[in-house]
Amino acid sequence: MKIGVKIVLIVVVAVLGLIVSAVFSISGLDEVNDMFTYVGDVPIKNGNTANECLNNLNEIARASAMAIVVQHDEKASDVYLDRIHTAADDLMSQFDTLLASVSEGGKPKVLACSTAINDVRTARAELERLLHINAYDSAANYRAGFYQDKMGAAINALADYVDYTDEQIHEYVYVTSDERAEATETTLYIVMVAVLIILIVVAIFIITGITKPLKKAVEAAEKVAIGELEGLDLSTNSKDETGVLLNAFQTMVNAIEALAVDASSLAKSAAAGNLSTRADASKHKGSYQDIIAGVNTTLDDVVGPLNMAADYVEQIAHGITPPKITDVYHGDFNKIKNNLNTCIDSLTVVISNIETIATDAGNGVLSTRADASKVENTWSVLLKGVNGIVENADNIINDAGKTLSTMATGDLTPRITAAYKGKFGEMKDNINNLGDSLTDL
Repeated sequence: MKIGVKIVLIVVVAVLGLIVSAVFSISGLDEVNDMFTYVGDVPIKNGNTANECLNNLNEIARASAMAIVVQHDEKASDVYLDRIHTAADDLMSQFDTLLASVSEGGKPKVLACSTAINDVRTARAELERLLHINAYDSAANYRAGFYQDKMGAAINALADYVDYTDEQIHEYVYVTSDERAEATETTLYIVMVAVLIILIVVAIFIITGITKPLKKAVEAAEKVAIGELEGLDLSTNSKDETGVLLNAFQTMVNAIEALAVDASSLAKSAAAGNLSTRADASKHKGSYQDIIAGVNTTLDDVVGPLNMAADYVEQIAHGITPPKITDVYHGDFNKIKNNLNTCIDSLTVVISNIETIATDAGNGVLSTRADASKVENTWSVLLKGVNGIVENADNIINDAGKTLSTMATGDLTPRITAAYKGKFGEMKDNINNLGDSLTDL
């Protein structure tokens, strides 16, 4: 049996196992999903409807009480009677909805609610009759007695049904769902274990048929991985894929060994500073030949840019600003060229700005500033620092000049108030002290 067929067999067993596991998982999830769908469609919805019925019953009870309280205000009484009718209509509409969707288990409780609500409707009709004939005392007594009893019975019946729906929700969500999930999980584990056992048996059978022929190749690969190429003998009489693999391994080892010899020779020459040494690429084939030829070409391409970069760095290190590089380079060599040109540009800008500031300062012009935006990072910090020095000198000189000029007119009141440090601070203090001394005279 070919190795490819053996591998396909393992894949088929694994895929079948995954399919079986997925079928059981999906089946379990469908059951749980159906259960939650039922909970949302029946217990939760019916519980909400029952709560709405309770709200309307409470509204009828409140409006009935208020209709009696405002007995001397006919308009207000009519408003509360309208509220009773609206709540009663909503109650019957909602209860009809509840009757249409109730489950078999909840029917007895809903029928009890129906009886209680009909009793409330009868009692409400009598209460309204008493209110319409202005028999308010009788209406109040009737409401506090028979009417209130029927209203309480209806509210209790609906509340009992709401409790029933809550129990159903708890049963399905927390009990039944856990049981179904556990059953699904158990079944899935059994299926997975069975598939795993089958897969292990098949894998052991296949691996056993491959391990022995490949052991030699594994040992050779480990030696190649750590660079031990000498004395490797991978000859074999096997005609299957393992035999082809071992023969190919032997050819690869020979090619790598030859490549390593030339690479080592080039590395030693480069370490000794002899970048003119080149390997004979014709001794190699295919990509190995391309590697050696590429190394030779790389050495050729590296020597020129390195010499150029070393020359420019040496000039800059000795304070010489060389002209910009105009030769064409590519890749990282072009980055070196561009970086050196940028360095030259920055040096030129910095030197030019500092020379201008120094010249103007020597001529007594302290308003000149360097344009730090033309350079970046440390160069910009340097020009900003020069600007700061000139700025501080300009400020103290201007302040000193104004103060002394004013004192020269006989007005000894001005003082330098700006904050200065170091020698500038000493100058400020000396001028202010001079003003104080002159004032004391």
